[in-house]
Amino acid sequence: MKQPVLASFDGECINNHDPNPEVRCLRIAWTLAEQQVVQDVDGGDRTNNVAEYLALIALLAAIGNPSPLPVLIYGDSQ
Repeated sequence: MKQPVLASFDGECINNHDPNPEVRCLRIAWTLAEQQVVQDVDGGDRTNNVAEYLALIALLAAIGNPSPLPVLIYGDSQ
């Protein structure tokens, strides 16, 4: 079996504690092998959990289906 490609994801809601959701911003980040992406996104509900899920979805899209290699994905969500 080939060695897995390492990947990770993270997401955050900037200004998460502000009661006005309009000032919140979702930022996602993911890495796949040597590629690193950080971007602000729009995602409906602006919470840390939504940002985490959007980061994972973006990573999975970058990996593709089916993946040509095994991929080991790390995240810090609980």
